[in-house]
Amino acid sequence: MVTRSRTGTTTLAFHASRIVTDIGVLLVLASMSLTFVSAPSGNRSAMTLDALPALLLVAPIFVVTLIPDHTRPLPRPLAWGSLVLGLAAFPYTVVKYLDAVVLADTLGGSLGLGIRLLVFGSFVTVVGVAIGLARSWMGLPSGGSPTRIAATSTSARPAPRPGAAPPGRAVAGSPTRPAAPEPARPRPARAPAEQSPFADPLFDSLEIPETRVEPAPLRQPGLVFDADGAADRYVDDDDFDDDPPPIRPGSR
Repeated sequence: MVTRSRTGTTTLAFHASRIVTDIGVLLVLASMSLTFVSAPSGNRSAMTLDALPALLLVAPIFVVTLIPDHTRPLPRPLAWGSLVLGLAAFPYTVVKYLDAVVLADTLGGSLGLGIRLLVFGSFVTVVGVAIGLARSWMGLPSGGSPTRIAATSTSARPAPRPGAAPPGRAVAGSPTRPAAPEPARPRPARAPAEQSPFADPLFDSLEIPETRVEPAPLRQPGLVFDADGAADRYVDDDDFDDDPPPIRPGSR
């Protein structure tokens, strides 16, 4: 036989204030079937003393306690309404208790258990509603167990992978050091073929041929050039023999 050990804590299905309120309503209900006055001439029940309105006042409170969420106190508007009903039922039960005392003295009897249980049950009902309102008003934690809530939040987190430490925590046995920034990786150089053609000036690769200007040939006496600029021939002095002789002054 294998026994399983429970590691988590258990919580109540109903909040404590709801449980106290329901117990008070059940005590009022149980008192209706008991004797209110015991006398030699005959016992008197709740119907004889008109104690039924007290049950009708606390019955709606029992219905309100069944509204979810059961692990939390009553919502504030419903709690205030329940408190009004409870405060109306409790004085009524006190009045019926005084009537039972007078009737018991008149008949020469005694008070029964029912009238005492009626007053006590209505008082417990008011206390249960007041507990829920007080916890809500003071902002006290309500509903669930802190240990169980912590266990639930821990189990909801993903389990870390083996061999990997969670971020922001140091591994056991190693000093705590701030995480070093990852060094920037150098950018790979681009191949010459991948370089953008617009990165360099547009006309760097164009070569403009240089115009060579030849110096004009020196003019030499007696050298005749043709239309292309090349020397054709030399002019001799004999070419000018046909010219008339110069006229000398006084020769006429």
